[in-house]
Amino acid sequence: MRLSIQLGLDNLLESHLIPPPNPSFHHHSETASNITEGNTVVSLGSFNGVHAGTGKSVNAAYAHIWDVVGGKIQRFRQYIDTLAVAEARQ
Repeated sequence: MRLSIQLGLDNLLESHLIPPPNPSFHHHSETASNITEGNTVVSLGSFNGVHAGTGKSVNAAYAHIWDVVGGKIQRFRQYIDTLAVAEARQ
């Protein structure tokens, strides 16, 4: 299993909020539920799409965890079914 840690606002914007110019996947995300506890928000859902190169579909579960302090995001973590994504790339 490979773990990737990405830090910084630029990484967050590029990988989650701004569509890439040449996306490998034509995709959308579906949020199933949001859970809040104190300053933490957890978003559970699925990343669904088709890989542009292989034509294979992907349905990968994800969890996004946001820590918010004073109305500002202090920390963001993402967990996703990377095996499902990797299989669509092959």
